[in-house]
Amino acid sequence: MALTTRLNREMIEKYSSEGFWGTKTLNDFFAEVLAEKADEIAVVDRDRRVTYRQLDRLVNSIAVALSDIGIRPGNVVAFQLPNWLETLALHHACKRMGAISNPIIPIYRHREVEFILREGEAVVYVAPKVFRGFDYEEMMADLAHRLPSLRQVVLVGDPRRPENMSFDHLVAMGESKGTKFTPPPIDANDVCLLLYTSGTTSDPKGVLHTHNTLLCENFNVAGCYQLKPGGTIFMPSPFTHIAGLLFGMELPFLIKARLVMLDVWNPDLAVEIVSRERCTMTMGSTPFLQGYLNSPALGRFDTSSLTIFGCGGAPVPPELIIKAQRDHGIDACRAYGSSEYSTITLCRVNDPLDKKAHTDGAPAPGTEVRIVDLDTGLDVPPGQEGEILVRGPECFVGYRNPALNQSAFDSDGWFHTEDIGRMDQDGYIEITGRKKDIIIRGGENISVKEVEDLLHAHPKVFQAAVVAMPDPKMGEKACAYVRVKPGAEPLTFEEMIAYLEEKRIAKQKLPERLELIAEFPMTAAGKIKKSDLKKDIAGKLQGS
Repeated sequence: MALTTRLNREMIEKYSSEGFWGTKTLNDFFAEVLAEKADEIAVVDRDRRVTYRQLDRLVNSIAVALSDIGIRPGNVVAFQLPNWLETLALHHACKRMGAISNPIIPIYRHREVEFILREGEAVVYVAPKVFRGFDYEEMMADLAHRLPSLRQVVLVGDPRRPENMSFDHLVAMGESKGTKFTPPPIDANDVCLLLYTSGTTSDPKGVLHTHNTLLCENFNVAGCYQLKPGGTIFMPSPFTHIAGLLFGMELPFLIKARLVMLDVWNPDLAVEIVSRERCTMTMGSTPFLQGYLNSPALGRFDTSSLTIFGCGGAPVPPELIIKAQRDHGIDACRAYGSSEYSTITLCRVNDPLDKKAHTDGAPAPGTEVRIVDLDTGLDVPPGQEGEILVRGPECFVGYRNPALNQSAFDSDGWFHTEDIGRMDQDGYIEITGRKKDIIIRGGENISVKEVEDLLHAHPKVFQAAVVAMPDPKMGEKACAYVRVKPGAEPLTFEEMIAYLEEKRIAKQKLPERLELIAEFPMTAAGKIKKSDLKKDIAGKLQGS
């Protein structure tokens, strides 16, 4: 599939003249911090402490080895890795080579991984051999023969299969050459990231970003958070999500900060790491902030160094924002964005606490936002709900499947988020709902249609609908409503889960409650009234 984007000369001239896009790439900024801080600690990964010079050597070795096995500019390198040093180095090696970095969420399984690798035409796939009990090598043994573009599987750990290569061997291949990789010409408007995101359709959507769109996002956040050189960024958010990738694998090298990573979320351990490493800033979805603030370890460690906690990806209770600032001196700043447009709005560190607690912030620098009526498409007045439209220098340059662009953008270049919100008189936005039929579980988007399609294929199921049910920890969880076929035995929760697990979908997509229903509430047009189902399950949870 040829790589096509929406990028045009008019966009380049506009955002370049306004100062949001430039000619530098991430590689240029990496070279600058390397020259200045070569022998200072750049990265802390568990018991590994790596200097900028050591990281540069590792990146160079990976780039040399990947080049030797045939990776060229524009090729897609996919990786399904946790927050490890290997992930960071691989991402930077891709940037150095002009290859396209393709992160895949580690919890994705056969169904999602096969689709992403096939549509993205990945040439290399890198994963742990085993992580958190899941065998990635075994999964790829099932998939690799069905992926014509895939040349090499690389595993962190010793492979059992001779066709696979270990990550250590890949690095050793590069080191054995003893040469410095010579980067090809790379333009700041070249596509460098392919990131798949769940949405309203069953299949993930491949989002394309350039150096400039990502750099603009990083520097916008750094400015709004008033980040200074010399700080320490703590990153527990997955590197394979847009937030973890940007603010973990890229931002530290742009503002000359140190990176401390965590691969498996543990609130008590997070508190200990923040104290030990004197971390100054972090970012994560609501469960991260909630877990951190409620950790008993906070009373045992000095965490006064942490002053900024960016939070988004799921509804953020106002009391969490207030508690963070009042009890711990942390500027917890809400933000709203997506893989397509990383930060649409955000709260600044000097914003009033009321705005931080009750809104998702004002538009990021250079970002234009409209709130339009769902029926007419006309702008609505302040305080009135409507769909959020956005355009600006952080916006992605199109989907991997260009046919998806037609419904996502209008003729004036506005991206239709399908999220619902309202803007106050001061320009601050509050997200109130979404047209997208998805569930946001701990910051992770779950495609409702995909799960429903699978349930409808069950021999007992006549109708099925999956809706969000509120959860104090994860924000939302999935509840399946099912009407069984006439004469069929009732479907049990255990049957439903076993059936879905056979389909090899990601674990986080599994409904966590089953409600059997005799008749679905329907609209006049014959559609299931999911709003009624959401009220029903919320009422049952409240009454339990």
